[in-house]
Amino acid sequence: MSTTQEGIYCHTLVAVFSAAFRLGFDPYALALQAKMELLGDGESEDGSNLIAWAADRVINESLLVARLRCR
Repeated sequence: MSTTQEGIYCHTLVAVFSAAFRLGFDPYALALQAKMELLGDGESEDGSNLIAWAADRVINESLLVARLRCR
């Protein structure tokens, strides 16, 4: 992904997680679901593990930012 795509993805995740916090939904469940979908998409390719790890990091960081913004 390019830097622009990563930025859009991060901002989108932060917005979704922030909305979940504000509306009383469980953003941690949303993050877990996203991670499970990532694991299901990458079957056995070597590069997919690196992509899944990077996406997992982005999900965790976006969840943290959303939590801090909603305090």
